[in-house]
Amino acid sequence: MGIRDIQNFNTTLLAKWKWGLGTKDNGLWKQVIESKYESWRNLNDPNISRFASRWWKDINKVCESTTQGPWFDKSFEWVVGEGRKVKFWEDNWAGEVTLKCRFPRLYSLSKCKDMAIREVGHWEDNVWTWDLTWRRPRFNWESTMEEQLLFVINATRFCKGYPDTWKWKEGEDGVFSIKSAYNTLQRTDEEEENEEFKMLWSTRVTPNAQILGWRVFLN
Repeated sequence: MGIRDIQNFNTTLLAKWKWGLGTKDNGLWKQVIESKYESWRNLNDPNISRFASRWWKDINKVCESTTQGPWFDKSFEWVVGEGRKVKFWEDNWAGEVTLKCRFPRLYSLSKCKDMAIREVGHWEDNVWTWDLTWRRPRFNWESTMEEQLLFVINATRFCKGYPDTWKWKEGEDGVFSIKSAYNTLQRTDEEEENEEFKMLWSTRVTPNAQILGWRVFLN
């Protein structure tokens, strides 16, 4: 039996709360939390209020500010239903990165910033139609980018009458688990350590200096 990394294990326990906040629609506990903090999205705010509870700050820290970076948000993806919860530009629902990052020029021109998918389109006889609006007419090369954007977003099929949900990419059933989250953190740590050791042993210094550096890495 392997010895667990206590820090990573504690991180996954706290991350389970964020998963619950993002996936559970009902529950008194969630209503109480949202009455104070409004939304799980505020956990992504790097400038979290100093008046927030220690518990809320810890979830923010372990999900967004660990040495592994924003590992939690990289480990799940949106499955779009009617698009009421998913933000068109800012959420990751149409590929590996957000549309905001993939099409920064169009994002700067958009009048749909911070809007849910539901707000930038409508249903016509069970067929989804986009209503993208812009601050000004696009140049020809920007119109070409818009065509690329439409190609990307039209690849996703929405489900009328169904809610938006999260899918955990690290688990076979798409549901968050302590085990899968812990393994994700451990794998990330090992990859970072391997890169550090590669840099250490390739550095042109004396063997004694390399050994000293190796001991520092191992604490």
